Amino acid sequence: MRLLYAITLLVTFSLISLGKTVAQSADQVLNEVTESLIDGDSDRLAKHFKDHVEVTLLGKRQVLSKAQATYVLKQFFGDYPPVSFNRGRVSTAEGTMYAQCEYRSGRGNFEVNIFIVLSDNRVNGLKFERSGS
Repeated sequence: MRLLYAITLLVTFSLISLGKTVAQSADQVLNEVTESLIDGDSDRLAKHFKDHVEVTLLGKRQVLSKAQATYVLKQFFGDYPPVSFNRGRVSTAEGTMYAQCEYRSGRGNFEVNIFIVLSDNRVNGLKFERSGS
């Protein structure tokens, strides 16, 4: 009986520690999102999306499923492949982390806003607006 109890405790603590290592902080998610944007990798980027994400590209705002957003961003990265990416100001308000970034492509420069919901550390919004620089 003691052996069964010991095994149960061991499994329970192992699962708890596994859950803690799998969960990512908002800062880790933001780092991975920016790396995905630097690489123009929509598939890796989408791993951090909520089930539905608000995407604004070239003035067109859409609420898309994760799969739809991946497809739309793959097209965007094909049309505007990244040359450089700079993460700027990061702030937190009302349960959301917000990052203002600069995305440079050979075909245009964009201000990118990334929105991460802090309750689950998932991206719920991306906004690409043309910038003058």
